[in-house]
Amino acid sequence: MRAQSPVRLDFHTEVQPDVAVVKRRDDDYESRHPTPADVLLLVEVSDATLRYALEAKAPLYARHGIPELWIVDLQADLLHFRSAPVAGRYSAAFSRADAGLTEIGSLPGARIDLSALFRAERN
Repeated sequence: MRAQSPVRLDFHTEVQPDVAVVKRRDDDYESRHPTPADVLLLVEVSDATLRYALEAKAPLYARHGIPELWIVDLQADLLHFRSAPVAGRYSAAFSRADAGLTEIGSLPGARIDLSALFRAERN
């Protein structure tokens, strides 16, 4: 798992998602940044940039074959799921407020408890 670390989508495009779950490598990506082939899941956290995340970042990630994207919408307390990129678009898209135990599609059997994600009080 990498936090706010670069992912190289292609020769000209490098992004810095909030969280990237990537395949394990012996050199821990010291020799190069992860590429789409290395990525299992990207997570973007959106406080005021939801439209940008959904309309710009999600299509960019889908075009590069990122298998799964989660967008945490802090304004609406929702988790937006995108997966199964086909022809530059995610073919599966849904949103949930009650994420609970959530499985990472690329890691069958691996679940993350997201039930407390939106319960924290904010000022």
